[in-house]
Amino acid sequence: MALTKLNGLILKKMMIAGANRLNENKHIVDALNVFPVPDGDTGTNMSLTALAAAKEGEKVNSLSVSEVAKAISNGALRGARGNSGVITSQILRGFAKGLQGLEEANTKEIAQALQQAVKTAYKAVMKPKEGTILTVAKACAESALKAAETTEDIDVFLQKIIEDGNAMLLQTTEMLAVLKQAGVVDAGGKGLLYLLEGALQSRNSIDVIKIEEDVQTPHENFLASVENTSITFGYCTEFFILLKKWIFFISFSEAKIIWFYWCIWFSNWNFRKWFRWCFFCFLYLRNFFLFCFFIGSAFSLFISVVCSFFIYKSIIINNSRLCNNRFIKAS
Repeated sequence: MALTKLNGLILKKMMIAGANRLNENKHIVDALNVFPVPDGDTGTNMSLTALAAAKEGEKVNSLSVSEVAKAISNGALRGARGNSGVITSQILRGFAKGLQGLEEANTKEIAQALQQAVKTAYKAVMKPKEGTILTVAKACAESALKAAETTEDIDVFLQKIIEDGNAMLLQTTEMLAVLKQAGVVDAGGKGLLYLLEGALQSRNSIDVIKIEEDVQTPHENFLASVENTSITFGYCTEFFILLKKWIFFISFSEAKIIWFYWCIWFSNWNFRKWFRWCFFCFLYLRNFFLFCFFIGSAFSLFISVVCSFFIYKSIIINNSRLCNNRFIKAS
């Protein structure tokens, strides 16, 4: 029987299967990782992110596809590792936004959610580069729109998306010089397709799918094909900033959680020092202006109270004198 509606239970199963599939093949993805930095950790980072998302989704006992998608998004956000993991989390975040308010989703609604996923991912990257996971995700989303017009069967729908995604993945080799030099496809795009393949494979299983333990497998190393790149002071940093109030009259409405992310893979110490200097200057200036605002508000309140007191006192004295004058005249 064809599946025409995606509910929370099926989505949860797909996410777990996708995370397991990526986890099984993460070392293949690691070996493909030559861009933006050949440090061989894309598969590991994406796998950790996907597993965190799957674990969070597994906790939700709801048939609502939007509730499960939101839990998966939150799990990916909190568990994001590295640049590839962060982009993956943003794809899942956009997908959850696209499914917001839905109990079930058909192929057209899933296609629209994938469009939102791609938009969110592109916005999250300061300088989007074609030939990466973003390109593969965009091809999958475009394929989804076309497939949704011809089929309501979610299995057929997913199969078409994966086929077109793989076709675009092969083209990434020609899009980036470093990929062409190494003779490989983009690692992030390959990881994304492993997620989708696992989701589709889950449809052929009637067993309860559980999150698998870490898998260690041998893999071919493509990094030797790439010119040696010195990575000095390389690091990756993620921040969670929890805010409950409005700042500068701007409301951040992302479910009480605001996520500020900055991932740096630069060997240029001067750039990092410049960025850090600018960032802290911004914080100090913001705090200074906020301090001035509160001091000014407090001073204005104090002046208002003092003026009100003297005005009130003046009125009382004048009324008292007026009453005395009238009493003397009456006498």
